[in-house]
Amino acid sequence: MKERGNPIIRFLAILLVLSSLFLGFPGRVKAFLPEDIDVQPRTLNLLRGESALISFYLPKSALVTTKIFDSSHFLMATLEDHLRCPEGRHTVKWNGRDTDGVLVPPEAYYFTTKIEFDDGRHGLYNPAFSGGKDMGLISTKIDKQKREVSYHLTESARIRIRAGVQKGPLRKTILDWVPSGSGNHVVAWDGKDETGTEVIWNKEGFVLNATAFSLPPYSIIVSKSENDYIDYWTERARRSGMALMEYMRTSREAGAALVRAREVASKVLSGTSGRLSNYYLINTFINRMPEVGMSFRGDGIVSTGDVPVVKGRVSINVTLSELTRKILTEQRYEVVFYVDDVLIGEDETGYSPYTWILDTTTLTNGPHIITVNIATLSDQVGSCSRKIMVSN
Repeated sequence: MKERGNPIIRFLAILLVLSSLFLGFPGRVKAFLPEDIDVQPRTLNLLRGESALISFYLPKSALVTTKIFDSSHFLMATLEDHLRCPEGRHTVKWNGRDTDGVLVPPEAYYFTTKIEFDDGRHGLYNPAFSGGKDMGLISTKIDKQKREVSYHLTESARIRIRAGVQKGPLRKTILDWVPSGSGNHVVAWDGKDETGTEVIWNKEGFVLNATAFSLPPYSIIVSKSENDYIDYWTERARRSGMALMEYMRTSREAGAALVRAREVASKVLSGTSGRLSNYYLINTFINRMPEVGMSFRGDGIVSTGDVPVVKGRVSINVTLSELTRKILTEQRYEVVFYVDDVLIGEDETGYSPYTWILDTTTLTNGPHIITVNIATLSDQVGSCSRKIMVSN
């Protein structure tokens, strides 16, 4: 006969398993699960004074701490700090303001909630550990009459839509990792390139590409605010007595955000199910399209204007905006040149300002489009196009 063991020990073991399922071990809160959470509304127009209500269920009385963070894990607001809350449904409101009472800029934000019970058990809900799923290519539709691009998202996500020419340059970034809620969306686009030089959606080899990755569950998207993203952070840095880039790199808040970012990266990389987007863990502040400018110089300039007339050898001067230059100071980037969407030269070690010599005698007389792309290691591409008239 097979040994069945001590029945008392078996009974205690079964009781322990059942108690863990219904009550949870110390440090684990069984009742505090994502399905118990709700956020309404999940998209805020702060110009209308809208607020978000965050609610969840507490199985019994507990101390509750709820905080709001931006996508780069900067602390934006503490809504409640060790607040004693009774058993039952608990709701807290966020009015879209930071700890200083300033309206936050348009972006995606997530909340964390820590609950501490009197018996020592505690739980932390952090949805950032669950975001970043690569959603692959997103289907888009262009309506040329209405001058708009439409797309559909099955869940809240960041989406990037870019237009260009196959085997040629990127000509336009329509959306640059913009947070969007689930459902149908429409964005205006007149079909022109980044600098409005020409309509590109009728060109041979035209390509429109849209990719997305999921936001943390229950993210709150601020769609409109009185504060622009860069202006907000510039002013926040000023209140700390720092310049913008100094604040983003060396402030105490930036250091704390970096610690949180590393924790998120560790959790996501070790526990993700499915394919993680390469872009989810990149700091949102630096993960932006480079702002590029272009001008022409030299003795080959016959006349200036919106369409300069050129001949012989002409210097193409490429510059970056001040913010882009500061962001790319610690990154390598590539400078790529095209004439009429055909590659003519590139340099894998870019700098600003950058000068490229164009020999127009290799081109036919008449109009041509010069395009420069600035490509970073994080797959951000800035584009600038200018029309010239060659007259040799």
